[in-house]
Amino acid sequence: MRSGQSNKYCQANTVNLMPRLKPSLNIRKGQSTHRAPQQARTRERFEQILDATEELLETRFFEDISVQDIVKAAEVSTGSFYARFKSKNDVLRELYRRYREDLSQVDEQAVAEQTSDMTLSELIHFMVERGVERMENRRGLIRTIALHMRQTPDATSDRERATAKHARDVAVKILMRKRKEICHPKPEEAARLIVFTLAAACREFVLFNYTAHASQLRIRRSRFISEMAEMMRKFLMCPHE
Repeated sequence: MRSGQSNKYCQANTVNLMPRLKPSLNIRKGQSTHRAPQQARTRERFEQILDATEELLETRFFEDISVQDIVKAAEVSTGSFYARFKSKNDVLRELYRRYREDLSQVDEQAVAEQTSDMTLSELIHFMVERGVERMENRRGLIRTIALHMRQTPDATSDRERATAKHARDVAVKILMRKRKEICHPKPEEAARLIVFTLAAACREFVLFNYTAHASQLRIRRSRFISEMAEMMRKFLMCPHE
């Protein structure tokens, strides 16, 4: 949808992955006790274990996954596992560290260049679609992290808060590059609210679609994206009294 006329938006115009919800373990308490890999082969085995665990998380809760499940999926020996990790909790801590690193590498300039020719309307649709895709691509791991944060909010470190803030700030700055098309009287505040709301909606739709309240929303992925984008357009692009 390409249009520079913001007033246009004022006119009238899954599959459940898990049957139950279980608490996740504390993945941040204490220091990880894994042994830092030094050689290429060690690093390869290290990554194999991480990748296998993340893949298992796509269909199972972390508490339901054993060390034997992990070594079987990773095609490594039990000895190889314990040479690198003290327990499966260390694997989850390392997965969380790897995920944080991915978030911290979000490049504002690269995203800005990719979206520079988009209208605000197109940018909003792009952001919604990418938000859904990001969670779908790492659904199991992000779900496990989200469950932990909900259950132990005080355990979040300053570094983790800073990483999450960085990702949100990049999204807000990208929206603010289209400030001339934003009609809200407080554009930056509105952009921050949009980013927060989008993350929450995508999280519930993608990660927790097996819960009772979410499963009542019978809506296709494409419809979810289009409706979310339309709500965001109206909020940002309609004149406010």
